[in-house]
Amino acid sequence: RPDKDKSVLAYCGIRPDDLTLSFMYWPLQKELPGDSLSGFPCRIFQLQSPDKKESATVYISTQYFFPLKVEWFRELDGKLQKDSDRTLEIKSFKKDPKEDFWLVNTLMISGPGYKTKIDFPEASAGYSKNGVPQDIFKKAPESKQEK
Repeated sequence: RPDKDKSVLAYCGIRPDDLTLSFMYWPLQKELPGDSLSGFPCRIFQLQSPDKKESATVYISTQYFFPLKVEWFRELDGKLQKDSDRTLEIKSFKKDPKEDFWLVNTLMISGPGYKTKIDFPEASAGYSKNGVPQDIFKKAPESKQEK
């Protein structure tokens, strides 16, 4: 690893906000045709980062209402790059026996030249005291080019 001061995740291009799924709050650009991922029917959404430097293609299970996969694409001169910059995929999950929540057991993170598996042997979840955020999947303003 060339830069020993960087964390392994940072070296691979993964940010803490990728793991906390903060991309779910990015403005919705458009919905793409649905598809199946590992046998789960999914709706597919394209979201754009607030700084407009990248987009995320998110596969959300129609059964579990949870993102199963996200691919990030850099934007250069207003155009999406053809190949994804990094990918996060939920490989396994389970229902919390105490609560009505599904928890991630295994994540796969990959990008050009790397692939990493992260296991979560112990996890828990709870309800947010504020309920469902009002700004999730907020539609982005239309650009002049889209009209």
